Parts: sequence; C-alpha cells; structure tokens
Amino acid sequence: HLIKGEPVVHSGQDLIVGHIALQTTNIDRVPEILTKAGVSFRQNVTVPAGVVQPGLPTNSSNNTDSVVKQYFLRDPDGYYVEISNCEVLAQYCLGDIQVVAGQDQGTPAHFAETAAFVHLAESLAHRAADMHDELSDLAAEFKFSPLAEIAERLGCKRRAPKADEAKLRRLLTRRTVFADICQNETEENIKEILQLADNHVPTAMSIMEIRGWDGALLGPPAYYEAGRRRVKPESFLLAKYSSAIV
Repeated sequence: HLIKGEPVVHSGQDLIVGHIALQTTNIDRVPEILTKAGVSFRQNVTVPAGVVQPGLPTNSSNNTDSVVKQYFLRDPDGYYVEISNCEVLAQYCLGDIQVVAGQDQGTPAHFAETAAFVHLAESLAHRAADMHDELSDLAAEFKFSPLAEIAERLGCKRRAPKADEAKLRRLLTRRTVFADICQNETEENIKEILQLADNHVPTAMSIMEIRGWDGALLGPPAYYEAGRRRVKPESFLLAKYSSAIV
C-alpha cells in the first residue's frame, strides 16, 4: 500500500517508471474513457505481443496489433498506474498451454530431467561468471582503445569487406530497446564493429560490452502522448555496477 505523506514520484520525462499494473479485457475502450473523463495518459508501445517482423522496432507505431496495449496515467498523488491487455503475452511466452510440454495443468517433471536442467543451469551460470570476469579485465585495459585494437585483442583476424545487412538491421533494431548495449553505439559504429568482427555477432557484442562496461548511454523508448503524439525522451548516461546516474 501507499502510505500517506509527501509522494516520491517520477519526474515524468519518460515511462521508465515504477507503477501499479491493472489488466482489462476491453483495452480499446480505455483511451475513450480516459479522454472523456479528462484524464491525461500516455501509451507505451515497446512490449511485443508476439513475433514481430525482423528489423521492425516495436515502438515504430501505436496503431498495430503487434504490441501489448499499455496506457499509463497518474493517480492524484502522482503515482503511475498502467492499464493493459497483458494477457496476450501468455500464449506468446508459453504457447498453447495444452501442447507445451510440462504446461498441461500439473504434469510432473521427472527427477532425471529436473537434475539435467539444474546441472545445465549451473554450468551456464559458471560460464557466465567466467565471461563476466574476462570482459571486466579487458574493459579495464581497452575501454578507451580504438575499435580495431579491441577487435584484435579479442582474436579477430579478418575484417569483413561489408557488414551483413540482415545482422546489421537486427543490431540497429536493438538500439530501440531500452538499456540494450547497442544503444551506446552510433549506427556507424555498429556497422564498423560488425565488420571488424567479420560479421560474427557474439564477438561484435563483446566489443560493445567492453566499450560500455563502466557506463552506457541509454535511450528511453518513445511513447504516445494521449495515444496520438509520438514523444522521444532524452537519452541519459547510466553508470553500470552502481546506482549513479550521470
């Protein structure tokens, strides 16, 4: 619950906010009801409702069924409330509950299968920790170095004559996703990094991680004021591994 007193609320510059979420089965009536009541609201268009066309950012339009419909408004104290149709995410995430293995209302997992999954999870966790330490050391040494030097240190032997168009398009699409490491790079830099990595995306991502290890430029996603006017909030620099915002 919210205790009475002086509210501590978000500035309202973007929709990267803490909020209370409510689900409705008649989402298309929400804008009409809020407008009629004189309540200001913003429409978020960043959550995909399913598989979207490759290379198409989810916040490119608010007139599509490919995104979850989310409307944000403030209560009298300034706290954000979200009204959405998030039930559409269930099938996207889990598939048809009658055909997804292990999701048929109570089918027990066998011990051997569970043990195998636990072992796999532990192995992946250890590998992730090793990669984190390795990238941390590389970042301390190379974060201010030219792109070509970072690529050489990572073992890149060949520069691709041109960036793979499909891979480049997907990486550029990731620049529309809040807090994705690709947001820290310009379009030209991503193209150069992909070529230096010989179009090997995991290596390209490692180069970007090294460059943005201590802090990265983040761009909050666009939203639609009153469901009509598209607004793109200003980017800000976030220091990683701390709570400091520059």
